[in-house]
Amino acid sequence: MHTFGPLIADIRLMLAAHPNFKLSHVLREANQCADIMAKIDSHNETCHCIWEDPPREALLALLADSLAIAFVRE
Repeated sequence: MHTFGPLIADIRLMLAAHPNFKLSHVLREANQCADIMAKIDSHNETCHCIWEDPPREALLALLADSLAIAFVRE
């Protein structure tokens, strides 16, 4: 079984229980804020993190997002 097999099975069960719920793939260039925060969290040893203010590393991406600036994928 794949490493993420149990997680994938759980997701499929949840999706089956909520037929109006849809998932879609978003390129990381289109969602830089989430990508940056995921990278920050991947280096975090705690299981749960709540920020009172955006992390410094995400400020530029948040500004670009608020101004609807697109990033070109290389």
